[in-house]
Amino acid sequence: MAFEKSPGRGGPLMNLGVYCVQSSRYVLGEEPVAVTAQFGPVTLPNLFTEVEESITWQLYFPSGAVCTSTATATCNIDRFFASADNGFFELSPGLSYGPFTGRSSQGAFHFPVINQQAAQLDGIASCLLANKPLPTHISGEEGRKDLRVLDGIYKAAKSGQKVALT
Repeated sequence: MAFEKSPGRGGPLMNLGVYCVQSSRYVLGEEPVAVTAQFGPVTLPNLFTEVEESITWQLYFPSGAVCTSTATATCNIDRFFASADNGFFELSPGLSYGPFTGRSSQGAFHFPVINQQAAQLDGIASCLLANKPLPTHISGEEGRKDLRVLDGIYKAAKSGQKVALT
């Protein structure tokens, strides 16, 4: 089912999809140059009148890597999977608060069980107490890069065209 009007922003792409965008940027160490995207079906039309229920997108990177992601409000999937010529890795859950488990073509990952929010706040506090600048990954600069990509995803889904990310 297609939207009769274009959905607004603030649905699962903004809520959850930003983590997919961030993960692909961090893992590849490069910025996407283009995107295609598709809105998913609306299965709960009474709930999703103003924002998308689900959206799928493909990010294209300068190296030739392609990242396909989906963000939805109606399925409980939380997985990050990456594969390349020489192997793969997977985190599941990939984006939530854990506890994290994962595996790769080399074997299982073993992560300590920690309170992520406490660790993040402790890291920020240590920078502030030492009068050091915040690292770029938490300064807001990365968020600005993510928003550029999210904007492109919405434009691609609405237009049905590949959108260059400038």
